[in-house]
Amino acid sequence: MQQTVLIVDDEINITLSFQRLFRKEPYRILTANSGQQALDIMAREAVDVIISDQRMPGMTGAELFSIIQQSYPHTIRLLLSGYTDFDALTYAINNGAISKFISKPWSRDELQKSLQQALMRAQELSCQSDYDQAFQNSTQGMLLLDTDYQIISTNAAQLKLTGHQASELVGNSLFEAIPELDRHQIQSAISSDQYWHGEHWLLRRDKSIALFALALQENPDTQRLSFSCADITQARRNELSSRHDLLTGLLNRQSFEQEVAEPLAGAESASIIAVLSLNLNNFRQVNESYSHATGDELLCRVAASLRELLSEQQIIRRIGRVGGDEFALLCIAADRPALFSLCEALLDWFKVPIEVGEHRLFIHFKLGVALAESGAVSAAELIKQSATAAVRGDLQQRFSVYNEQMLKGAKERMELHNDLHKVISNNELALVYQPKVEIKSGRIISAEALVRWNHPTKGLISPDQFVYLAEESGLILDIGDWCIGEACRQLACWEQCGITPLTVAVNLSPRQFSDYALPQRLQALQVRHHLGLSALELEVTESTLLDDSDRAINMMQQIRSLGIQFAMDDFGTGYASFDYLKRYPFSTLKIDRSFIINLCNSTREYAIVESMIKMARQLGLSVVAEGVEAQNQAETLKQMGCDYIQGYLYSRPIAADAFEQLLIEQPFLIRCAT
Repeated sequence: MQQTVLIVDDEINITLSFQRLFRKEPYRILTANSGQQALDIMAREAVDVIISDQRMPGMTGAELFSIIQQSYPHTIRLLLSGYTDFDALTYAINNGAISKFISKPWSRDELQKSLQQALMRAQELSCQSDYDQAFQNSTQGMLLLDTDYQIISTNAAQLKLTGHQASELVGNSLFEAIPELDRHQIQSAISSDQYWHGEHWLLRRDKSIALFALALQENPDTQRLSFSCADITQARRNELSSRHDLLTGLLNRQSFEQEVAEPLAGAESASIIAVLSLNLNNFRQVNESYSHATGDELLCRVAASLRELLSEQQIIRRIGRVGGDEFALLCIAADRPALFSLCEALLDWFKVPIEVGEHRLFIHFKLGVALAESGAVSAAELIKQSATAAVRGDLQQRFSVYNEQMLKGAKERMELHNDLHKVISNNELALVYQPKVEIKSGRIISAEALVRWNHPTKGLISPDQFVYLAEESGLILDIGDWCIGEACRQLACWEQCGITPLTVAVNLSPRQFSDYALPQRLQALQVRHHLGLSALELEVTESTLLDDSDRAINMMQQIRSLGIQFAMDDFGTGYASFDYLKRYPFSTLKIDRSFIINLCNSTREYAIVESMIKMARQLGLSVVAEGVEAQNQAETLKQMGCDYIQGYLYSRPIAADAFEQLLIEQPFLIRCAT
């Protein structure tokens, strides 16, 4: 029979605290807010242990226990008090009304141990009245042991729980019957406290496993040990399903919010409480390119990696899955530098590809950080702020810290999102072209086509303001197709005007790249515009390519068979660029502008760029340097053997007619210092 504990206190916060403290235990908890209410409950409920506060209006704990001692002598009585009412307490103790006195504030471990001992004592007293009947009819599995841990007897519940026969248990050692137990640990606990308890996954006789709550109590009066065993598998599963994400086993959003609320309520001014939000980039692409099962497995692997990081980083206190592809971490740090160092370590942690089946997936995160300022923010708001920082943060930063400016303009972004659905039908998109200059001749031989949005009321809107909205909504597929089609149309016009040869590069989004029909649509454009597609180039970044799968490589080879070339964009900003260049059929490498900015005043940047160019040469790739803004940068790149240069030194992105005039004038000359 399940044991019952009655908690008596006139402060509801105390009774709720006890309920939370004992919520995982396999016994029933009842509560009362006065001595009289406690007596009313005991008149209709069998109570094994009662825990009462001393100071309560109407009836003190000692007075209540004196009544219970007379009416319910087998109920174990634990008195809690933070006061020094010695006369009343001494009288109650001397008269046996109090089984044990525990002073306030109490130790959580001491209280739990005292309660467990009280429950065992209550069990023993119950058994003493009619031992055989109670032992055999108990729904809780039980064994009776001698002081050498040899099993003397077993009840029917124990045999039913484990599937064993009595002959397989009686006469054997407890540690032979249950080899999963740690003999040294149990003997040490019994020797010091006369009590041990724990939870173990045990193997039944039919080879199935279950989670059991186990307890072992020594009774010095009888020179016996009593062992109890309760199957808590379903209870734990129910708890897991209510508090945890069923896929990853991490805390769900509601439970994570509760965990965040606790330190916020009692935060110390010397500590920084923060929530980190991690959004997986291109997670939708994983589901679309492979399967939802692969996506689920990826989430589980990420969760496992976060748990491993938790064991190494003391700053991280809790981890939750708070959205489909969103994880959150509760962190408590001594200062901001320590917290930000963790952010860097977290991003570095996932530089190693994650193995999911036959796939090697490189995972990139949007990392947002929200800091609690003086405990003035709620847990829900702090989580929301971290998610906002992840989505709205500066794309040039490895991680973003929330500030109020991120929420400003939310209405405008929603309006842009709605208007974005009409950009193609309303003919609001336009391409601009930034020249790529051949470094040897100084002539424009190609360009990068960049999309712009001419909003009817807001004017010109740059891609930084709307591309991510298009990615989120899925409109990037239609917009991307429009960009390629418009570039092909313009190329055909220039060919008709005799402006050849010329190549135009168009950026390819991750979602476009994952579309199996892309090669067929490109071929249809060739037919529609009567265009030799050798004039078209597609630029992709590392984040567009998930791994070196046969599907991705086959996709690129199909497109290259149409005469279309591929360029690796933003080279050097990722960690697997060399691996990609070796496996994928690229023809061009574009060095990111971040390496060009300090090219002429940093020996380190100079050496890196020079090495990139040499490597590209060895791989048979042409090289484009992005972000060239100074003549000395152009001259240095020419000395290094770079093929093409792109940047504000020559031209900003300009409309098609202005670009056509540049093609006719060809005004550029790259000198090389002697």
